[in-house]
Amino acid sequence: MIDLAQTLRHALPRRLAFAGVVMAAAMSPAISPASAADDFNLTYHVERSDADKLSLDDCAAVAEKEAGIAGYAIAAQRFPGQLVVLSGGTPRVGALTVYCIAVEDKTVSVVQGTDYTGKKGRLAELADAIHLGMTKAAK
Repeated sequence: MIDLAQTLRHALPRRLAFAGVVMAAAMSPAISPASAADDFNLTYHVERSDADKLSLDDCAAVAEKEAGIAGYAIAAQRFPGQLVVLSGGTPRVGALTVYCIAVEDKTVSVVQGTDYTGKKGRLAELADAIHLGMTKAAK
């Protein structure tokens, strides 16, 4: 036979502790999705260009040149004939990622500038400059 009083004595403290955790979580300040989205700004460009006008090496060279002009050093990972990945940035300021991708007779460029300041800043401006440089180089 189950002793109801003994069961409640053991189960009730656990339930109260769980309820206390739930209440504490509900009352603590949490990051809402809106405020989390305000913590950074993402600038994103995607282009397809004829490979005979903008090769993988040309794509990477434009990104490296524009980053150098802006005072950023970027690292490059090269997968010949397939892909070049360039990345850089500054801690607590932002990050830059550029992908130059070979797809049949096209070079696809993906340029991402992420600013951690909550507004469009230096990394977004660099992403815009790289995109503009690639657009000009592909003409």
